[in-house]
Amino acid sequence: MWRSADEASGRFRWWLWPNLLCLDAPLVTVVWQRFLSSAYGVHTPAAASACLGLVVWGVYLFDHWCDTRPGRPAESTLRHQVARDYHIVFGLAGVVVLGLAVATAVTELPVTYLYLGGALGLVVAVYLLVVHLVSPVRFLHTGGKELSVGVVTALGVALPLRVENVGRIGEWGPAVAAFGGLCWLNCRLIAFWERQPGTDGSPRSLLLPATWTAILSCFSHSTVAFALLGAMVLLGCLHLTRQRFGLSALRVLADAALLTPLPFWCLT
Repeated sequence: MWRSADEASGRFRWWLWPNLLCLDAPLVTVVWQRFLSSAYGVHTPAAASACLGLVVWGVYLFDHWCDTRPGRPAESTLRHQVARDYHIVFGLAGVVVLGLAVATAVTELPVTYLYLGGALGLVVAVYLLVVHLVSPVRFLHTGGKELSVGVVTALGVALPLRVENVGRIGEWGPAVAAFGGLCWLNCRLIAFWERQPGTDGSPRSLLLPATWTAILSCFSHSTVAFALLGAMVLLGCLHLTRQRFGLSALRVLADAALLTPLPFWCLT
């Protein structure tokens, strides 16, 4: 895959840093959690969103730390280069951020959040162990990693809906599942652009998450459906014009495309 002249020379533009420091994923998840909670009339404590953002940030930092630990095959992407150059910093930062998330949850959230959040935390821990210690070839090479990210992210975003509005899962369930599909599609696109070793480089690998998201969007709240479909359109346009951008810029734009709830907030 290509790299821009700035990337090749080691000069990083300012707008790359949120991605390089793993801050874009926490922003996307918090925005969607607040957006879905508002759309379905669910009160979400600020501490719940703070914990979600911290957990996602910490997991991404730890994931990059695992990807660049000694003995692992060297990744050529810019984000892995930065994680490799600051390997100890990424590891320590991941521990501190996850510690802050636990402290915030224990002191600020009701016990129901702790039970469900703890269960989800165990799922994430198993995922990290499988990916980084077991490294099942078939699972990684057939898109299992990207699907898992979509599922876990959607479950984290839906936690307040599950706690505060469990009796109306038929209303918000399709929207949450569609958001998971959107995250799955986002990850599959990035893997496609990077041509990660062993991943499916066929455009057909994008068809299932795109179809899943589109269909379930039709059963979601109208505002949520517009945000979901708008993000899909942006990702599609980005994919069709991908030759115009460097790989790092594509990653930043792919995550920015998921911030479609923001205009709806501005209009309400």
